[in-house]
Amino acid sequence: MSARERWLAFMDAKPVDRLPFWAKTSASYIAHRQNEGDIITEPVPGSPWQWTDDCIINQENLWQCDVKDDTRRECFTTSIGTTELIYRYDHLSGSYYPEKHAINTLDDIKIMTEWFLAAKPSLDEKRLENALQSITKMKREENCINSVISGASPFLYYVVHLAGLENANLLMMAFHEDVEALLDAALSHMISRLKLHLELMKPDICLFVENMSTMLVSPNQFHDYALPHIKILNDICNKHNGRMAMQMPGHISAILNDLASIDSLIIEGICSPPVGDTTLDIMRNHCPNTRIAGGTNAALWMKSAESVIEELSKNLDAMPHHRGVAITSSDMIPPATPFDTITKVADFINSYPIKS
Repeated sequence: MSARERWLAFMDAKPVDRLPFWAKTSASYIAHRQNEGDIITEPVPGSPWQWTDDCIINQENLWQCDVKDDTRRECFTTSIGTTELIYRYDHLSGSYYPEKHAINTLDDIKIMTEWFLAAKPSLDEKRLENALQSITKMKREENCINSVISGASPFLYYVVHLAGLENANLLMMAFHEDVEALLDAALSHMISRLKLHLELMKPDICLFVENMSTMLVSPNQFHDYALPHIKILNDICNKHNGRMAMQMPGHISAILNDLASIDSLIIEGICSPPVGDTTLDIMRNHCPNTRIAGGTNAALWMKSAESVIEELSKNLDAMPHHRGVAITSSDMIPPATPFDTITKVADFINSYPIKS
């Protein structure tokens, strides 16, 4: 099987010739290892997910985005006021993190609710043309799958990005109905984005970068606020013959029953202890129809290749079958991990006798 065929089979829970593998490395990792004297071959073993531009734009009079150096500033404008969300880029993780949240008061909740209701997303025509060419090229070369980041589900976006963990809970307690109205408006906006991706881009995966775990929300909050919206978004993907994937590292063992209730869901980033609290065999037992990817954690990758292999072997041996199972590093692999560790683990995964 080609790498693309293997990953598509994983996403559809079909038999594969060997387990798919994704070692997550950043440019910072490559640079650090080369400085340490490692000889890095390209591509890094198991780098199969290629990100495609989401092509999303909002009306310029309602949303402005300015990126300068390591700062990304988003300004949300409505008829009742303006607020802004500021991110700072972290080079080691290759990600942006909120530095200033858009929601701090009841007025901010109302502004963002109005914005979600008024802002109608669309796809930039030129960027869409380039993205479709990129997707066609990926499919032709058969070495990867393409993924479009369709967002984060409304409750996660509210907690992590718009309000921040502490303020999100305080505002929900003080202005419960207003926050629920905000979440409903955010869902409508998210559905519009998702349908644009499914209907016009047709990616292999619509990825929702959740990073949602019970370290951020309680199991009851996930069940009451996140789960209903995730099910709606997943149903839309299924009706459009698309695949919804959620990146969910961290502590998720308390919400496994909820996750199991979502049909044909792909969960990536399943993180083993001590960073997470879930293993692949536990996931398979609780979520028999879920496609599961992950199985390791950053702390484990700081140990020897033999330690990584021992843990993976134990979990894989305990599983009844390996359909819908892929191995990833879950977290980004730490720069201190020798490149040789990755190649040894890749060799183990490539030769592991899978159960169909």
